[in-house]
Amino acid sequence: KPEWPQVKTHKTFPEAYSLKERCNEVYLMHGTTENAAQAILKNNFSLSFVQNGLLGPVFCLAESVTKADEYSPAVDEHTMVVCRVALGRIHYTAEVQPDKRVLGNILNDGTCHGVLADRQGTSGYREFAVANPLHMFPEYLVRYRRQW
Repeated sequence: KPEWPQVKTHKTFPEAYSLKERCNEVYLMHGTTENAAQAILKNNFSLSFVQNGLLGPVFCLAESVTKADEYSPAVDEHTMVVCRVALGRIHYTAEVQPDKRVLGNILNDGTCHGVLADRQGTSGYREFAVANPLHMFPEYLVRYRRQW
């Protein structure tokens, strides 16, 4: 059994039942551009392309396709990568403006392997952050069109 609390996400994929609970493995979505998605599928995630967002210079993912869609800037066809993510030991925060420096230190010194930013009180979603690209495996590429 793992030494940390498990993260519970929506098990919407049939494969979700083969996820490794021991390493807190979950399926999460990463909205991005078509070119970035192709690079991720070819070379995996790379820290050289990470932006310094709300949670700092980390890989950001979401359990909600609606939240991940916000990061897919296409006009016509949008792109999302569905990833298996080993979150490991999680740092939980519900802060509106988390301190990026603190989160970076926690992830880089090995205190925690992932961050769960509980944004349900502000944006209505939970976001996840991982600093190590080896903790993420891009499993599916999803292309879609929004219908209003």
